[in-house]
Amino acid sequence: MPGGKSALWLEYEKLAEKIIAELSPHAVVTHNERVLGQESEVRRQIDVTVRWTDGVAERLMIVQVKDYGKRRADVNVVGEFRSVIQDVGADRGILICSGGFSKTAKTYARNLKIDLYSLADAASKRWELELSVTTLWRKILPTMSMSARFRVVEAPFTISADGETGTVELFVSSSSAPYDLQGAFKAAWDAGQLSFEEGAIAQFPVDQVLSIKGTDSTGVEHFVELADLQVSYRVEWQHYVGQLRPAEYRGLIDHLNAEGFLPSYLAVDFPPLTSTVWEPVDDPERLAVLRPGFFVTAEDARIETSKWDTPVFTHVSD
Repeated sequence: MPGGKSALWLEYEKLAEKIIAELSPHAVVTHNERVLGQESEVRRQIDVTVRWTDGVAERLMIVQVKDYGKRRADVNVVGEFRSVIQDVGADRGILICSGGFSKTAKTYARNLKIDLYSLADAASKRWELELSVTTLWRKILPTMSMSARFRVVEAPFTISADGETGTVELFVSSSSAPYDLQGAFKAAWDAGQLSFEEGAIAQFPVDQVLSIKGTDSTGVEHFVELADLQVSYRVEWQHYVGQLRPAEYRGLIDHLNAEGFLPSYLAVDFPPLTSTVWEPVDDPERLAVLRPGFFVTAEDARIETSKWDTPVFTHVSD
């Protein structure tokens, strides 16, 4: 094995390379590169290098990986890594150790601004975590409103409505064909053509002249054309929070920040909102205070059928 490293050690290095690459999508990440030392004038073996451009400046971050099993890296490991950072002129250094770090190593690394991590991977029994993720589910709901005027020859005039939903039936004036206003709204909503902004109140354009159907006092049905038709909608956000166990994950465990988890990849299965894992939350902005660490946010703007306020029709009798 290169450098006397075991197969498991090399596997740990490759996992580090993968995670660092996922966290640095705009950088060039390389495993097992030899970088010329500016002071030693020899090529130093670096487990993972990360190169990127900052404006016109070329930047370098180096990562050294230690698979010590459950043994912690001590202050000497940090000191040796510092000398490598200085020698190759790296802008930043990350030290990764499977067993974590001693208290003095953490103090020394913090003062040197060296980041200390270990790896977590759900696909490996050696490096899996008992991980649950604070998850915020944002449900985006529109409610539609409709108003119009119509003129009738004789009152009373009873407007026809759907027997199951109670919604007023609409028809295209030119053909008396049924017009599915809810379906038209849902199609525009699902296509992202309407505003999802919280509290938004906006008009929904209807490009047809519509009529309603009703019955006069003698029982005769009539189609009556609508005038000044106004269809609008308002948007409400509802928030729910839950603790979910991700089905898959990879990432870094930060030993200088309360062993917080920094994911490079995360796959979470969302149970339905009827599940007991969810509870409503009124102020999602306070989650960062009440539940420190990272959390997942998901937006759900799917609607089966749009909600309706009671339509307002004003009739004028001849």
